[in-house]
Amino acid sequence: MQYAFIGIASFILGLVFVPLAMKAAFKTGVIDRPNTQLKKHKSPVPYLGGIAIYLAFVIPVIAAKIIMHQQLYGVVGILAGATIMMVMGLIDDVKNLKPVTKLAVQLIVALILLKVNMNIKFMDHNLLNMFITVIWVVGVTNAVNLIDIMDGLAGGVTAVASLAFFAVAFLSGRVNDMIPAIALFGALAAFLVYNRPPAKIYM
Repeated sequence: MQYAFIGIASFILGLVFVPLAMKAAFKTGVIDRPNTQLKKHKSPVPYLGGIAIYLAFVIPVIAAKIIMHQQLYGVVGILAGATIMMVMGLIDDVKNLKPVTKLAVQLIVALILLKVNMNIKFMDHNLLNMFITVIWVVGVTNAVNLIDIMDGLAGGVTAVASLAFFAVAFLSGRVNDMIPAIALFGALAAFLVYNRPPAKIYM
């Protein structure tokens, strides 16, 4: 039940933060205008959905860890990586970062995960595990970015993936993976309320 509460808390926070992000995006001009043939929306759509997802995710994760374990050990790497990725995405929305800059940031996040021992471990050779971890972080990040071209697609895929990660972590008894997975699912579910076709906000 406690994990259900985490997911519900993230969902409720998402319902609060997403409309606030929409207002902030319109106020600051961080919007996607339909100025090319590839863009099918007929009126400007605000960005900053990623910030709302981040806040609805990180607050319940921190609260749950403190309440359940009285410490943040086990999720520090995830929180650090998520924060860096969110900041990079925000800057990219405003200034359009160069691909090499985004790749460098993604590599830094991957190295942070390696530093806190959150790397893939199913191979016998540790260096190979670390290499696959870096490829996985960079690959998944860019894969999600590439599919963020259709209303509800990226949010829907990542929501399903988060729920799948929670199920795997639950079966394995990995509490430190269960908490962020269910929190991310709740945050994404709230985002999809506004991102489903026709989208009122983008990531």
